[in-house]
Amino acid sequence: MVGLGLANIIPVILSSAGRSTETPAVGMSMAATAGYAGFLVGPPIIGLGAGVLGLREALCVLVLATCVVCLAGGRAVRGVKASS
Repeated sequence: MVGLGLANIIPVILSSAGRSTETPAVGMSMAATAGYAGFLVGPPIIGLGAGVLGLREALCVLVLATCVVCLAGGRAVRGVKASS
């Protein structure tokens, strides 16, 4: 299920990143760096949260954080004019 969701959203993220800076290479490298950082840092943080709070609560915090990012991203995108 995660793969199915990522297969649809990753091209959108990368194309947006390519259009977000002066040169597409800078935006793509920033998106790739954020992605790799998430894959490297995410699991240890979830494990730490599971040790402190419990696995169920740690995953609930992850879902809430995802919702906050989606809401903040939606507001940020609405404030940007589309370039032709």
